[in-house]
Amino acid sequence: LNWTNEFEYWLNDIEPPVDNYQLTTIKANLRVTHLNYWYEHGGVMIMGYEMYRRLANGFGLK
Repeated sequence: LNWTNEFEYWLNDIEPPVDNYQLTTIKANLRVTHLNYWYEHGGVMIMGYEMYRRLANGFGLK
């Protein structure tokens, strides 16, 4: 199951649109920038447990 596809399928017709971001597709050195953008502009951040655990423990951020 691809959560990004699910969000796009079910929320395609709503206004204003809900942006979704998949952190696993972002290079490690750009993750902080993308997290800050998401924090400032909102939307849905999609990540698996392993990515969340790494970020919560300070790994995966450069």
